[in-house]
Amino acid sequence: EQLVFGQSPRNATGPGPIEWCIADATAEDRCCLIEWCERAGLTQSSSGSPYFAPVTHFVSHAWHANFPQLVATLELYAARDDGMGSGVPAETAAWFLDVFLINQHCPPWCEKPPRPPDQV
Repeated sequence: EQLVFGQSPRNATGPGPIEWCIADATAEDRCCLIEWCERAGLTQSSSGSPYFAPVTHFVSHAWHANFPQLVATLELYAARDDGMGSGVPAETAAWFLDVFLINQHCPPWCEKPPRPPDQV
């Protein structure tokens, strides 16, 4: 229920259910969720659709915010066809959600980059 509705007494002051799930799933490897998915082989659906694609939008999620509301907002944004939307078809939109790519176990300045600067 907390994941679906994003309601918890703790939501108002700190991490909510989505962050608890991310932190719990990645605790052993001390990595971000995307790295954990790649290591676990969770990169595509059973039909073969990739879970990860070239990014078309950047989104920042605050711990105190309601995650299901964020998802609903992004779906509405992607579906707009009045010229005020993303301009990217919903089926090809790929959202960079910082909560999935930031290691919840150590600050970003402590992490080693995935590639050396001369290889970027």
